[in-house]
Amino acid sequence: MNFNKKKVATLIVAFVMVWVGNVYLFKYNSLKEPLFIKSYADLQSGMPIRLHYLQNINDEYGAVIITFPEANKEFVQFNEYEWGRTRYYKMKEINIHFDNVEDVKRLTKGKEVKLTKANVQFGNGKSVVVNIGEVYLSPSVNETPLLQFNSGSQDSNYGGRTTTVAMSNGVIKGIKDRFSLKISDMVKLQLNDKVVTPSEFPVKFKIGDTITFQYDFKFKDENDIRSNYFYQLSRLIECEDLNGRQANEIVDLHYDPNIHEIDVKRLEKEEGNR
Repeated sequence: MNFNKKKVATLIVAFVMVWVGNVYLFKYNSLKEPLFIKSYADLQSGMPIRLHYLQNINDEYGAVIITFPEANKEFVQFNEYEWGRTRYYKMKEINIHFDNVEDVKRLTKGKEVKLTKANVQFGNGKSVVVNIGEVYLSPSVNETPLLQFNSGSQDSNYGGRTTTVAMSNGVIKGIKDRFSLKISDMVKLQLNDKVVTPSEFPVKFKIGDTITFQYDFKFKDENDIRSNYFYQLSRLIECEDLNGRQANEIVDLHYDPNIHEIDVKRLEKEEGNR
């Protein structure tokens, strides 16, 4: 009888310790407010803006109003849905889709704008100004490209390639790396299967030449903070024809972080939320 009482007491103590531990972990991992994940995007024409934020797993509210201080503070229409979840958090994606180029021109006043902040009002009544990274939004498209898309591929390990064919004679001036968070160590360019190093730019091409842009998101190590961000880049190859006409040629570079590997505590500290 005493043995059974001791066994029950031990089980109760163990249960209480586990419960207290779980309460502590949920409190320790609780977000004071939704945490936006930085995006680095170079968009043109009607490409949608994708923003992502983490919130506590039990939070039931979402974003209801969004404006951009750097884009005339106009309201934007958006869709929001759950992108994924972990034990403590769920991630929402805000998809700002433009019906046509005129919608982009209205937001940007016909010029390219760099968006770094968003004013977001949530369903719980709280309004916050958040750091969204660097999103370049342009109302224009390259209507007379120098390179023609040939093929593209993307693998499951955050790598991919785009192959184009030159439609005129010209030069490649370089690979555009306009972001403050550099990614040049993850991309390379090939002209007719020969790798072009940065020191070789500008490099000439002629009609029929094959230009291949390849990327591979292999970060330095688990401490490389760049692995926590979203990337959606489209205009990376700077070209010029023999008449001096310049064009930022379209390629595709896309990276979404693994939600289970995002360093939430580090991002909170970066944003000053801890």
